[in-house]
This record gives sequence, C-alpha cells and structure tokens, in this order.
Amino acid sequence: MGNIAIAFATSTISFSEFVEVKRQKQLENKRVRSLIPTYIARLNRSDETITTINLNGLGVDTNILRLLTAPINRGQTCVTELYLEHNWFGSEGAAVVARVLSHNIHLKIVSLSHNHIGGIGAMAIANALEQNTVLQRLNLGYCEIDDDGVKKLATSLKKNHSLKYLNLEGNFVSSEGVRSLLN
Repeated sequence: MGNIAIAFATSTISFSEFVEVKRQKQLENKRVRSLIPTYIARLNRSDETITTINLNGLGVDTNILRLLTAPINRGQTCVTELYLEHNWFGSEGAAVVARVLSHNIHLKIVSLSHNHIGGIGAMAIANALEQNTVLQRLNLGYCEIDDDGVKKLATSLKKNHSLKYLNLEGNFVSSEGVRSLLN
C-alpha cells in the first residue's frame, strides 16, 4: 500500500504510526470506561475523596448517567466538578443532569459540551438553574441548543446569581437568541 503520511498541525507521522496511536487510544478508552462501575460503587459508598468526575469521551449514555448521578442526588458525595463532554446522551441525559443541579449543593463546575441535548435538554437544565445556588461554570458548547433553549436559559439566569460562566459556543442560536441573553 505504500507509506502514507498524515499531517497534523505540528507534526507528521506515518500511517502505521497513526494506526498504532489510534489503537492505543481505543484501548485506553476501553480501560478507563471499564472503571466507571468502580467509581459508581465508590460514590454509592459515600466516598468523599471523589471531588472530580471526568468521563469525557467515554461513551457515557443516559443509563450510565442515571447510575452515576444517583448517589450525587442522594447527597452522598462531595463532587464539585462533573465533566461529561463528547458522550452519547441527548435531552433525556440532560434531564438527568438537571435533577442533579436542582438538588445538589456541591457541584460548582459542569461541562456537557458536544452532547446532543438540544433545546429540550437546555430547558431542563434552565429550570434546574432557577433552583441552584452553587453552580459557577456551565459548559453547553456544541450541544445543538436552539433559540428556545437559549431563551429559557436567559430567563433562568435572572433568578440564578451563582453562575459566573456559561459557554454556548457552536449552538444553533440566531441574533434573537443572543439578544435574549443580553437583556
């Protein structure tokens, strides 16, 4: 087949090196994903040493999300940061996160970017923000949120005084949606 080179921003590697790197990454993701049940078990045992959960890009779906958030909802943990970027959940998963946000008193950072939560998921999160008093950073970039979702978020922000940073980059927002945030 010959030697094919793939150029990246800062370097060039051969096709065989690229395949090996990709294989190693897939193995690492599989290994890390296999640890999810262990973390859920530790959370269920009220393990207060877990303060950050980072499951970015590990294929977390709504079912895993429900298991993961159950101990958080029961107030058994001290998790302050939750990173769930590039996963496989949509508006239903966003509703699961919204339940956490409406009851939890520890979460300060939540990042859900690159999930397909859409306007309906954004509305669920917006409703939770009206009750939340501790969340400081929320990343909803590239979540397919439309103007209706952004308008509901804008309304909720008037009632929420703890949120200092909201990322909505890369969503389906028109100038009308932007105006709702600015008012």
